[in-house]
Amino acid sequence: MGGFFSSTTNESESHDESESDYDKYEDIMEAETTGASWETAQQDKLEYSDKYGDIMEAETTGASWETAQQDKLEYSGPAASEKMAEMDAGKMEKYKTKILNVADFFEIDPAVIAAIISRESRAGNTIKDQDGWGDWNPKRNAYNAFGLMQVDVNPKGGNHTAEGRWDSEIHIQQGTRILVEFIDKFSSWPKEQQLKGGIAAYNVGDLKVESYGNVDKLTTGGDYSNDVVARAKWYKENFSFE
Repeated sequence: MGGFFSSTTNESESHDESESDYDKYEDIMEAETTGASWETAQQDKLEYSDKYGDIMEAETTGASWETAQQDKLEYSGPAASEKMAEMDAGKMEKYKTKILNVADFFEIDPAVIAAIISRESRAGNTIKDQDGWGDWNPKRNAYNAFGLMQVDVNPKGGNHTAEGRWDSEIHIQQGTRILVEFIDKFSSWPKEQQLKGGIAAYNVGDLKVESYGNVDKLTTGGDYSNDVVARAKWYKENFSFE
């Protein structure tokens, strides 16, 4: 489950910001444009990796044994993460355009978004029968998370209000907005470490990410950021986002 609130925003502030970003996103996505010319584009040869670090340079130990047991794998580590990412690739195809649109807007590598979707909902496979809801909480008698990216709606967790359909571009936009806000929390870290810290915080909140050395100490399975990074590397190398 992901999508905790940032430690420096309260519910009303975060909700207002969400609405502002939503309107901004909608306006931009609906505007007609022919885009930049080739000459203009060459003035600034920025890649996704320039803003939030290069996912291929991020360190990873991959999936824990606990996480690997989701697919009853007999091994853990990066190979397990890669196998699970590959298993989800076919289902991920239907969301490719939506992922790309959101990635372009936030200037983040689409492979990172795909990796979180793979980890959180197995590209929708684990939540499709519950209309996108996941992580049932018997104490609350309610689900804790929503959508492909399993945005945290638990009042004692992220306390977000779900936006859009569970498999919509608006939902992916909400989850990615939460992610990049967390990445920015670790701006004093080197870029690839900052990216990894933000991914871990997406799962547990930034206050529970104690240090880079213990980035996954409190995350689900003790491996959340390491697993997501390994899955993202697989998508970067093997999944066409064109």
